[in-house]
Amino acid sequence: ALRNDLSSAGVDTRELGTILRRLQELERDRNFDDPRELERLQEAVIAGLKEFEYGLRRSMGEDEAEGLVLSGSEEVPVGYRDMVEEYYRRLGKNRR
Repeated sequence: ALRNDLSSAGVDTRELGTILRRLQELERDRNFDDPRELERLQEAVIAGLKEFEYGLRRSMGEDEAEGLVLSGSEEVPVGYRDMVEEYYRRLGKNRR
């Protein structure tokens, strides 16, 4: 339904189609046998949704001046954890 609504509004939904296919992959039993593959698929779906939402917001004319939109998740993707930890360590040092 979302894809149809967006398509009717003139939004390119190919990226959303890819995300939906990844969601369907998550339902396959074989993914639950490989925790790493399951995690990879979950991260791909989440990242894809975030990118799609960002692109949708930009195409709808939402101005960056309106403020930063955060996902609400406090989880940091694996590849960024070290950088985030270093960032907070440096912030802590600067306050002393």
